[in-house]
Amino acid sequence: IWARSQYPLADSIYRHGLIVKLDSDSTSYVQNEGIRRWSFNNTLSLVKQLSAWVDNQTVVVHLVGWQGSGHDTLYPSLDKINPNVGSSSDLYWLADASSQYNTIISYHINTDEACESQSARSPAARTCL
Repeated sequence: IWARSQYPLADSIYRHGLIVKLDSDSTSYVQNEGIRRWSFNNTLSLVKQLSAWVDNQTVVVHLVGWQGSGHDTLYPSLDKINPNVGSSSDLYWLADASSQYNTIISYHINTDEACESQSARSPAARTCL
């Protein structure tokens, strides 16, 4: 309740739709090496399924592991697509094709955390803990 009173209400998309976090690539963790990757091209089949399940209500799919070499790599870089899940063209295609299913493709990024070794880290950003 305290958190809700401190911040304005989120956009209605996030209050009236289904929000899903999809681990496109979590294989950057050693213990996750056997986990399947979801390519951008294969993700559209999931988008179609989710849209049918919620009777075409708004769906927001947060892609995790879309950058660098999987989840928690190269953040907060916004321009390094993970080649294990597709190309920038594949990602643009997914975002465009998903709109016909009332689905928004969103991106899991950590803009408030950064490591000194990452390309998008500004000098003012804090170091990794």
